[in-house]
Amino acid sequence: MLFLARVSDSRPSAKDGLDVTLLGHYADKYAGHGISRYAHEVCSRLKARGVSTMVISAPLIFAGPLKSAFDFFIYLPLLALLSFPRGRVCHVLLQQAGICVWIFKKIHGKKTVLTVHDLYGAGRNPVLSWAIGLGIRNADAILVDSSRIKHELVDVFGIDPQTIAVCELGVDPAFRPMGIRKENPFTVGYVGAFSPHKDVPFLLRAYSRFERGKTQARLILYGKGPEEAQCRSLSASLGLRRAEFR
Repeated sequence: MLFLARVSDSRPSAKDGLDVTLLGHYADKYAGHGISRYAHEVCSRLKARGVSTMVISAPLIFAGPLKSAFDFFIYLPLLALLSFPRGRVCHVLLQQAGICVWIFKKIHGKKTVLTVHDLYGAGRNPVLSWAIGLGIRNADAILVDSSRIKHELVDVFGIDPQTIAVCELGVDPAFRPMGIRKENPFTVGYVGAFSPHKDVPFLLRAYSRFERGKTQARLILYGKGPEEAQCRSLSASLGLRRAEFR
């Protein structure tokens, strides 16, 4: 909230409040996990804090690559173009909708914030790469999930690091410490997809070095995805003794 206020060059008060326009894929409805969960949480929590929000979102009719492409390149840009954004700041909640950043800034004259979750897709698909780059280069400020993504934006796009804020993702209340027990080994956990942009092989290689220095340690991985077989094979080739796939 304070970050949005800083971008808008205003200080929210009880009298005036803070108006912001939010644009996401399924921002106004709960649509599972990942980016959709992030968008839903941002919208609901800003509203709970008393921020006046205008939400621009795609209808959740069905999900799939063709639907996403239509939303990112046609549906959401048209909504952004034809809308009357509220407040001084427009926050685009995912990097694939970079065209909307340009529309909010150049057409509507708004301050813009872009959340960049990762650069997966940039370089793989030329059209998507162009859209992501358009949003990154035109955003007045950028939110990222980790310092690693911040470094990538600086290295790949030459973005001023002062315009990038690291806002690490929260943890669902369902995940909580179980308490330290002497009989349990030191445990490293991973919960997520086995997808290229998650870079689980990096975790496995890092853990292989960690395991050598710990007599009692284990790695537990929960998830599915296209790289699961590759990760299992890498775990075996690294000789990980206490890596469990569940």
